[in-house]
Amino acid sequence: MQEKTLRSRMIIALVAILLLLLPAFCGYYVLHIIIFSGINLITVLGLGLLIGFSGQVSLGHAAFYGIGAYASALLTVKLGLSFWIALPLAGIIAGIAGVLLAIPSLKVAALYLVMTTIGFSMIVWLMMLQWSGLTNGPNGIIGIPFPAIGGWVLDSPAKYYYLILVFALAALWLMSRIVRSAVGLRLMAIFDQEEAAQAVGINTTYFRVLAFVISSIFAGVGGSLYAHYVTFIHPENFNIWVSISFLVMAVFGGQRSIPGLTASVLILTFATEYFRVFGEYRMIGYGLFLAVGMIYFPRGIGTIKLASPKSLLARLLRSKTG
Repeated sequence: MQEKTLRSRMIIALVAILLLLLPAFCGYYVLHIIIFSGINLITVLGLGLLIGFSGQVSLGHAAFYGIGAYASALLTVKLGLSFWIALPLAGIIAGIAGVLLAIPSLKVAALYLVMTTIGFSMIVWLMMLQWSGLTNGPNGIIGIPFPAIGGWVLDSPAKYYYLILVFALAALWLMSRIVRSAVGLRLMAIFDQEEAAQAVGINTTYFRVLAFVISSIFAGVGGSLYAHYVTFIHPENFNIWVSISFLVMAVFGGQRSIPGLTASVLILTFATEYFRVFGEYRMIGYGLFLAVGMIYFPRGIGTIKLASPKSLLARLLRSKTG
């Protein structure tokens, strides 16, 4: 047992060193994609909680992502607040929007819930586009400041990477605590047997709304980090295709599997970027990639069980003797 614990700690230490030294070995473009992967991961973790634990499918998460981005941008650009104040406020504002959507959505289910979230996403997108007095409409918001720690401005991918690393690791830790907590257990009970959960006194309405709020907060924080990295946002950055992208990442990862979601976000974010070389045909390649993945892993890549070296050796020996 002690040997296993020591090995685990050594692996964690090596991974930590690798993550800390990563900017020294990655080019600008690869580091740029890694940063986007971290931002996407924060949002997709929240969506995974919503789908995999409460059974609510959302195609409107680009709205919460955009609300977080616009809230953080407006708070810093127009009100002059610090990024460190704007970011939590952006998460809270996105969470409030989540409540406003979750409560009426409880009256519908399955396909109708999906349609409701699409409608909400379209409303938010139109507000971003048309409410020029607040959002600057189709011109977007420019001059969003980079985060700063004292006099150290995070104005390059090599610097911003460490900020995303901290937030992504914090999101992974927090989500792992949530799914293992009493909240996570109750959500799983609601997802698996809602009537039985109600029979033992679980307030299904409260926990479904709570899942929506947590998911929205994660998306809002992701949006804030996105806005302060690109320093310019536009309504087209938060359209329905962004929601579809988040949903695909969550489903491909396996929803309830945090390692699966992490791997899915990394794979699909890199795939999306590298498929750009195919120009107008890139979405065909992306679609084929997803189709093959879902055929072989219908429950997501988070359900893959890796065999140990010993079991692989045993299979090899059996195949030779057989």
